[in-house]
Amino acid sequence: MEEKIKDIWVFGDLRNRKLFELYINVLGRAKKFAGSACGRVTAVLIGSSNTRLKFDSHRQTHLQLEAAADESISRGADYVHIIDDSRLALPRADSFASVLADAVIRQGPMLVLFALTDFGRELAARTAKMTNSGLIAQCMDLKMEKGRVVAKCPSSSSGVMAEIIFSEESRTGFVTMQPAVSQTPEAQGNPGHIDWIKVDRLDILEGPKLLSSSPLRETKRPLEEADTVVVGGGGLHNAENFSMIRELAETLGGEIGATRPPVLQRWVEEERLVGQTGKTIRPKLLFSVGTSGAIQYTSGIKDSKVIVAINRDKDSPVFNIADLGIVADAKTFLPLLINRVKQTMTYRKGEH
Repeated sequence: MEEKIKDIWVFGDLRNRKLFELYINVLGRAKKFAGSACGRVTAVLIGSSNTRLKFDSHRQTHLQLEAAADESISRGADYVHIIDDSRLALPRADSFASVLADAVIRQGPMLVLFALTDFGRELAARTAKMTNSGLIAQCMDLKMEKGRVVAKCPSSSSGVMAEIIFSEESRTGFVTMQPAVSQTPEAQGNPGHIDWIKVDRLDILEGPKLLSSSPLRETKRPLEEADTVVVGGGGLHNAENFSMIRELAETLGGEIGATRPPVLQRWVEEERLVGQTGKTIRPKLLFSVGTSGAIQYTSGIKDSKVIVAINRDKDSPVFNIADLGIVADAKTFLPLLINRVKQTMTYRKGEH
């Protein structure tokens, strides 16, 4: 029972450097929480250390286990559990969940944290099911209150945050967390012990096979470097309407951004999140469409040179920071705006 209270595990994603950094950010959140919970932080790394395996490059984890373990300690992990087996060279949520569930059942940590990625979501859900444990999704922050873990998560209603607890404290709790760059740990973990865990049993489902994989080509400019950004919010209501944000951004030669609701609904990539827990941007021109103007969002755009806000609610707080406010329904107004911008661009090209 003592171990269950103290141990906070964080799953380390080794598939590439970018995903590893998201894990490091969650490690920082775990370190901060561990201080209030009088706990210790353990990194959990899964893969194969057998470098003699003749796999294609797409079938191996990008980061090596030992190097990742050393970096985890240098960036805050008190302990590192390495689950090493040649059959785990290919990252698969089903096989990873099998060995992770076995380790959780045997050692009983208080929490297991995952970065909020597609792989993290699936792995957390599978492992929670296999251990018959609770899962809190899309967590923004954790705290201890009256001896219980309280997770702060966005609700379905825009601008409303919910506080969620686990119904059974005796079981391990699983949490998918929003990474935050500001939470990257700096202090080295103590004592920094590395433990290699043997895989006793691993049932790998036959059937699905990875034929190929390659890094996603970077075709977009980083939001922080864009002169023009079009940000879409929850007021767009669905993915079809959000696609107009993409079209407007493309027409203007800019980049797309988003508030939290579109990211949670998977209308847009997580890296496009703007605000306190996302990116701070300072474009020359920013369109803010269907956004409520909550402080979590506006803190990330307040230094933009010109802000144009479009919202059908004339009392929306977003108009307080806008240089130009347009009271209109985005679904009706955006096609007109996009058409006019295209006409203007065509006219200017004709002048040359």
